[in-house]
Amino acid sequence: MSTEKRTITNESGKSITMMIDPESALQHYTEVCWTLTQSQWRRIVRESDNTEWRTESGAKIRFTCPPHAADCKYPGRK
Repeated sequence: MSTEKRTITNESGKSITMMIDPESALQHYTEVCWTLTQSQWRRIVRESDNTEWRTESGAKIRFTCPPHAADCKYPGRK
């Protein structure tokens, strides 16, 4: 599995960088669906402030989690 370092930013201007498997990031026009690991999910929840997260190119991110993270919701969604 190859990963890429990706920086995401929320509407408040807060940025975080994490390693993402490109195969887990599906691009849909102006939205990206990212499947996160449990530890990545915990980090997003910790950093979230109820604003949407976006990629470097400005696409909205919709986070999903693998089946073992049943409590996964969508942080930063209004």
